[in-house]
Amino acid sequence: MKTKILTLVLMFILALTTSFAQSWEGKWVQNKNYSVKISNVNNKTFDFVFACYNGRNMGEAEGKAIINGNEAIYQPDETSICQIKFILKNETLEIVDIIQNDCLPDAGNGVYYAGKYKLKTLKKKNKGQ
Repeated sequence: MKTKILTLVLMFILALTTSFAQSWEGKWVQNKNYSVKISNVNNKTFDFVFACYNGRNMGEAEGKAIINGNEAIYQPDETSICQIKFILKNETLEIVDIIQNDCLPDAGNGVYYAGKYKLKTLKKKNKGQ
């Protein structure tokens, strides 16, 4: 009996961890010029890469964010005041640039990561098309 209960508890924990990871993971798009790809998700961190453009200027911040519930924070190093905050709300990923002293990590002039992003889903093509 104890083995069955332990097995069920472990399966439940694994299911929660898997669904949590899948909720962050993927390519999130704000518009054709702003996207962020999140990968290597576990219960503590994820990797991300932004591809954001404003004319000839671009922002390509990348790093590892630390997860705390439905929020995550990226800070380039322990002494940096630059941060990017990720907030997962339902099917939306909200990005907040935490800017202090005009500091924005790896962004060109006029490029901001802030905004609401939607998870991009792949469209299946019909065989007849």
